[in-house]
Amino acid sequence: MRRAWPEVLMKIAEVIARKRSLCLKQQTAALIVRKNRIVATGYNGTVAGSEECHDYWRGQYEQDPSVAPSFDEWLKSEDFKVKHRIWSLDNEVHAEANALLFACRSGIKVKKCSMYCLHLPCNRCAMMIIQSGIGAVYYKNHNPKYLVNIKFMQSHGVKVIQVL
Repeated sequence: MRRAWPEVLMKIAEVIARKRSLCLKQQTAALIVRKNRIVATGYNGTVAGSEECHDYWRGQYEQDPSVAPSFDEWLKSEDFKVKHRIWSLDNEVHAEANALLFACRSGIKVKKCSMYCLHLPCNRCAMMIIQSGIGAVYYKNHNPKYLVNIKFMQSHGVKVIQVL
């Protein structure tokens, strides 16, 4: 028996996240799909040509290894999480935005396409999804603070479906 398209497309997003994203906190990806065919992909990461998350934070740790017994231990610390959040706001592009920007740069129309995301989009990405004309968002995981975005997108005509 063949798997349903949402399940297959979500698995593809998982592979892209694992293989392409170099973010230390969370690796994620998004697909833009028209009639079950992928027309654009995006993953979270720094702006093209910029130092990647992994390299930046490895360098920060090596400058002051006294912050934790090991690099891996530091990545689990509250100190790292706070610093990464601040750094990420200025340096990283979310997977959903990257997929939309790739489509725009490539002349791909996304109106009425679906987007497959590993995580429920944040507020800024939800606004971009609405403005771009995406018709449906399929997501796998959610952060409780973003649950409000389900109703927000739905109130603007975007179908929102969780893929388990």
